[in-house]
Amino acid sequence: MSKMIRKAAAGMMAAAVAVSPMTALAAQQSHASVRMSMEAPEGSESAEVIKGLLDGMVYDVYVEEGEDSVLENLVLTLNGSELLSMICSVDESGSLKLALPKLDDNVYVLDLSGLISSFAGQLSGQGLDLSGLPALPEISAEEYAAAFAPVGELVMEVLNNATTMEEKTVELPSLDASVDAQVYTVTLGAESARSLAKVGGELLASPEMGKVFAGWGEFVKGLQPLVDAGTLDLQGMSAEEAGDVLAQAGPVFGEQLTGMADQLADTITEMDANIVLSMAGSDATGPVLLKAAVVSGDAEVGSLAVEMMQQEDGTYRFALTVNAADQELGRLSGAMAPESGSLDLIVGGMQLGSLVWSDADGVTSVYVDAAGMMNLSVVATEGEDGDSAVITLGGLETLTEGELSSLTYMVTEEEGTDYTMEQIPAGNEIDLISLFSDDAKLDELAETWGENLGMILVNDPTLSQIFAAE
Repeated sequence: MSKMIRKAAAGMMAAAVAVSPMTALAAQQSHASVRMSMEAPEGSESAEVIKGLLDGMVYDVYVEEGEDSVLENLVLTLNGSELLSMICSVDESGSLKLALPKLDDNVYVLDLSGLISSFAGQLSGQGLDLSGLPALPEISAEEYAAAFAPVGELVMEVLNNATTMEEKTVELPSLDASVDAQVYTVTLGAESARSLAKVGGELLASPEMGKVFAGWGEFVKGLQPLVDAGTLDLQGMSAEEAGDVLAQAGPVFGEQLTGMADQLADTITEMDANIVLSMAGSDATGPVLLKAAVVSGDAEVGSLAVEMMQQEDGTYRFALTVNAADQELGRLSGAMAPESGSLDLIVGGMQLGSLVWSDADGVTSVYVDAAGMMNLSVVATEGEDGDSAVITLGGLETLTEGELSSLTYMVTEEEGTDYTMEQIPAGNEIDLISLFSDDAKLDELAETWGENLGMILVNDPTLSQIFAAE
């Protein structure tokens, strides 16, 4: 995606969420302006009102970067009259100050270091001694390796005893293609599954693995302060009890694994089936097929497959399918090229969704179709000068019950403006951390802002006419 379009997208987000004040656009001063317009079906009276508002509305972001601070002015105007503004400053220590002169006379302050300290203080206030929390278990990489080494040995033994390889034409039905490749096949019968689980159970119960579980059990025992504070729930157990359970978990998990494998083996025996794992590919094609299937006789009972291939033009295609016998239950397929791509989701033969995107020649586009019930599009076009962009959101009829067809954002940018930046005013400083932890103060602030915003709406000529008409 081009630089300008990325900035335009950032400008849109800023307009929606009142901007992140750390995004300086230039070394000195810069200006980004966002205008919006819309299209609506004929006969929509409310849409015409909104359209009139948007036509006269401008959102401006002015940024000035100093040696050790960043200052931002955000201004929303309607037909040339300023409706709302916000002033933000951030210094190199991470101290943020916010002012909204149209809504109140306060200055809102947030210190990142204070935020961390406040969180620690809240925990301490709940009876927590953070310095007493346990360190991670002292288990070396060599000890972990010793505990898990048998897994690799077990896998290699199974593959060596059950693998076949042949060269043949591999069908890729979901991609409507066939490829000459080398096919490696691993067939696991009931006894193979049973022996795998037995070795796995012995591994979990081994002294080496027991040391790993015991180490983490001791760690959990040290978490009792969090349990006492209500921050951590161990299903009604104390940290001591939970630690003991974890320390002894190896043999328990091993026994459970062996039991589940016995059930699977019995099921495979009853079905007279095997588990068949396949991988196909070659040096020329790379991997083209990964598949796991339950096979009874010559028929597949069920399968999970990933098909993939690269076309001559460089497009990479793939499909993930789930099948029961010869019926496809679901499929996620797609294609990816350097400047475009697509995804399709099909379940039970019905297409539930699709996504198509492209990014070329200064135009970035994304199209989404949700089961034919919702069609959305985002098209971003960079201006010839590289300092402007137009972003259009289309297909909004479903989301707005037919009131709105599309929204368009027009973003322009310029460097080195002579705009006179407003500084953070002197005022009553309010710590944001304290504010958001006090419901009464938040309610009072919401009431004040609501009253002042109401006065702004009433006093603006355009908005007052709209509300008078209603």
